[in-house]
Amino acid sequence: MLQSDLSMYVSKKFLHYGLLQDDDVDVMAYYLENIISSGLVVFSVIGIAFLTGLYQESVLYFCTFFLGRHCCGGYHARTHLRCYVLSMGTYFLFLLLTIGFAKAGEPFAAVTFMVVAANLFIFIFAPADSENKRFTKKEKRLYRRNSLLFLAGIDLLYLGCLTDICMGSFFSVFFAVLQLAVSVAIVKLLERRSNSKT
Repeated sequence: MLQSDLSMYVSKKFLHYGLLQDDDVDVMAYYLENIISSGLVVFSVIGIAFLTGLYQESVLYFCTFFLGRHCCGGYHARTHLRCYVLSMGTYFLFLLLTIGFAKAGEPFAAVTFMVVAANLFIFIFAPADSENKRFTKKEKRLYRRNSLLFLAGIDLLYLGCLTDICMGSFFSVFFAVLQLAVSVAIVKLLERRSNSKT
């Protein structure tokens, strides 16, 4: 609520000073609200990454997740607060699993499981659009192609790790892809459940 109030206040100030037209106030407020919401997540993550010392892992995780979201779609929370809570909850889960993965000696079986599960979910369910903005047929074909290209890139990285071409485990990348794949699957399954009720 604070975000929407703040974004509307700023938009009305722009209107007051003649920097916006009356028709543009709601549009600017909407975009400002999204920027504030995203900014809260980013600054929270930066702070936590600084405290935990897991900078590189956090950057890889978020870059992979947001690139994948751009290609495949995924679950959108209904409110900014729910989005923040989900984002931070999954980030804390990522941090715990990253620490556990390192302590367990980086078992490659865990990475293999994540990659196989992500391949299945993305291949079956991607792309997933939002109920607020449905894909046209052309967009759906484009997003389908992009999701498969994204998946091919992840599979090549996995093969590189498997053959020791790539140094390091890239757990952050593979966990982000699994999380994205689950997000895409959730959207499709919720949509099917909703359609079966009508």
